[in-house]
Amino acid sequence: MSATVAASPADTGASSLPLRVALVGNPNTGKTTLFNRLCGANAKTANFPGTTTAMRTGKSAASGAQPIEIIDLPGLYGLTSTSPEARIVGDLLQGTGSLGAPDAVVVLVDATNLARNLVLVGELLSRAEPRSEEHTSELQSRFGISYA
Repeated sequence: MSATVAASPADTGASSLPLRVALVGNPNTGKTTLFNRLCGANAKTANFPGTTTAMRTGKSAASGAQPIEIIDLPGLYGLTSTSPEARIVGDLLQGTGSLGAPDAVVVLVDATNLARNLVLVGELLSRAEPRSEEHTSELQSRFGISYA
């Protein structure tokens, strides 16, 4: 399935609310680097356990496209951990955090260490909500996204 973003939310009747996208992954997989590129930021992350226990948000938008709020989450190895990072990520994904649930999740993995990274991917997939045709229609009307 591929997604294409409409040229302008006004053309599709989409709301002016930004699409909220969370960046999730193990430590050192490039979440903050991607966040910086998408948002034009210069954020830095310390990569020691327990030192990066906050999320950051930024705005991004392609020319003429729906605005996007990017949420850079702390790195974690699993959602079942009792670490502060796992609590922050788990709360956001469940919608119980201060920002509510994101509209989409981008999972970054390190291809040189797939075994460790795919543990988190499996946990995320097991928690994913099934998407219905109705949900797809809502995304299409709200954000101007069409699926082929």
